[in-house]
Amino acid sequence: MPGLITVLLFALATMILTVSPGPGVLCVAARSLDQGRAGFSLIFGIEFGEVVWIAAGSTGVATLLSTSIAAMSVLCYAGAAYLAWASSAGARWAAGRWRSLRRRANLRAGISHWSPPGGRRAPLPYSVASMVSGAWWDT
Repeated sequence: MPGLITVLLFALATMILTVSPGPGVLCVAARSLDQGRAGFSLIFGIEFGEVVWIAAGSTGVATLLSTSIAAMSVLCYAGAAYLAWASSAGARWAAGRWRSLRRRANLRAGISHWSPPGGRRAPLPYSVASMVSGAWWDT
């Protein structure tokens, strides 16, 4: 059984390592500053991931993944598919947000429906360039 001094030193070292800013801490801080309480959901997600890895390590799944090339390949491809799905969902959200902001700006300017010269829908770079330059206010 470790002594009281050893336990207190271990607790102090653990606290220092926990508080030191790593990628998770910086991500939580940035999201909390940007979106307020949304940082709590990120904290729970990070902790859930840690619990999954602890369970995998204690049940031997981590050993299976480190020794089996096929199992590790399946995990890598599943992770890549998840990242592709998540990035496409983020891109769809950003495109919808962009359309919403552009629509709101047009309504403030008194434009009920804005279309580029020629009446066809412009690709995104043209729309961005026209909004940045202020040309879209003139149409």
